[in-house]
Amino acid sequence: MNLSYKAILIGVLCWLPWTAQALNLTALYQGACKRSLGVILEVGDERLTLLDLEGHFQEIRRFEVVYAAYYPVGQLPLEKTERPLTNPLRISTIHQNELQTLAEGWAIDFSEAEISFLTLEGREIIIQRDSIWDIEELTLDQELKFQAQKTEPLDFVHPYPFAHCNGHATGKKIYPQQLLADPFMIKREFDRLETEDKVIHGYQENKVFYPVPQVYSNHNSLGLWMVSGSRYGSSRNRVNSFIPSFVSELSEGPYGFQRILVTGTAPMPYSLHEEPQSQFYYRLKADYVHFSIMYDFDRLLLGEERFKWSKLDLGPVDFRLNELQHISAGYDYGHWSAEYAWTPIQYGVNVENRFFKNRVDLNQLALRFQNRSFMTEFHYGFAVDGKVDNIVFSESDSPEMIAQKERLKKEIASAADYLTDIRHYRINLDLKKLLPFSPEISYIGRKVDYTRDASQTEAASRLVQQTHILALWVAQELPLDLRVTGFLSGESAQSAYGQQDTSKNQSKLYFKGGAKLDLTF
Repeated sequence: MNLSYKAILIGVLCWLPWTAQALNLTALYQGACKRSLGVILEVGDERLTLLDLEGHFQEIRRFEVVYAAYYPVGQLPLEKTERPLTNPLRISTIHQNELQTLAEGWAIDFSEAEISFLTLEGREIIIQRDSIWDIEELTLDQELKFQAQKTEPLDFVHPYPFAHCNGHATGKKIYPQQLLADPFMIKREFDRLETEDKVIHGYQENKVFYPVPQVYSNHNSLGLWMVSGSRYGSSRNRVNSFIPSFVSELSEGPYGFQRILVTGTAPMPYSLHEEPQSQFYYRLKADYVHFSIMYDFDRLLLGEERFKWSKLDLGPVDFRLNELQHISAGYDYGHWSAEYAWTPIQYGVNVENRFFKNRVDLNQLALRFQNRSFMTEFHYGFAVDGKVDNIVFSESDSPEMIAQKERLKKEIASAADYLTDIRHYRINLDLKKLLPFSPEISYIGRKVDYTRDASQTEAASRLVQQTHILALWVAQELPLDLRVTGFLSGESAQSAYGQQDTSKNQSKLYFKGGAKLDLTF
């Protein structure tokens, strides 16, 4: 065989999500010489279902089994069965973006990464759990005919404790390769099969809550972002370049618990801006709910005052914002997800060098659609901030506390009235599964209406700003477990500003970009 044929053969074998295996028959002894020999198809709390070598489906009480033996055979020595008592499953996978049947039959053995199936043709195949894309239960109302080849008669030799049961059978002798004589070991094996049966049927029950079997995979990456032109993800005190980022994805299998953990600098697909920002981010998906939390750890490293926007960060007429933290929760059904997020943000505004900064809670709603080809989501957020006198006196206040509160009330009363109205929306389109270079596109729109009255030291300020941002991310896998990611975005900001009115206008166009090199493992 030359090298080209070897390469083709290796490629075909690597693609196949299943492999054929030798089949293990199970002999269950219920006392004396009473033996049921066949394949265990399903295990419940009290009973198990076994397909015997006569083609009958037996229901056996678990507590009656006193001994178990396992016989390896090349194929199931059976040509046909009666109508099944337990329904088989159809397992489908994705190949070339098409849903294709991977196996039809009963799950008979399990490992952490693989599942062994007895197919409706009577052979055993092993599939990777990660290859499961869809699972459904089949209803059979007729007998099965297996594609078994003619073989010589087989004599399944009884294990030693039951040697007296051996008769005068003829044929090729098959000896047991594994024995379970301890009741505790037998129970533990039945419990294992029962647990895995529940997991498999749980896949079927839970799939309605998952747009795809695994929203996150079992991969990790460690990398560095290099960013140019940042307006929101960094400031004079905060940086978002050359900060290591670690991303850890975990999946406990199809339609199971899944989560992602991000620490360091990374883009935030739910954010009010498109730039990488320092963060600790955790998101989980479990059954019909998802939940996430984010915190910018620069607040701890820099301190609250240095973390805030300063006048030096902004242009003469400018508006900046960024998330402080984020808590969200949502409900998933089918391909759709709905979500609510509470997001405290900080902002800074400068109108002809009249600077103001504050913090406000932003409420955000999101709707998401995802299938095997793409994902799209829409976010809408709103926040209103104004001067509030929240100083409350109580009878238990000490004279010192009363004096301090009165001083704070005077400071609030003397400060200029202001009102900031922020409206934000974002549309994400993820085409990683559909197109080369794993593209992701985001459009962000924002409207800010800011008014501040004159104070004793400063004139009034008025700013109405419309912002539009279009961003593109691409990624490419490289040799040596490396991946390179890049993004490019453009931001258009139209501002109308002044003191009492918005008679002045300004248009700005900003371009930003960045690249990241990851080591994946």
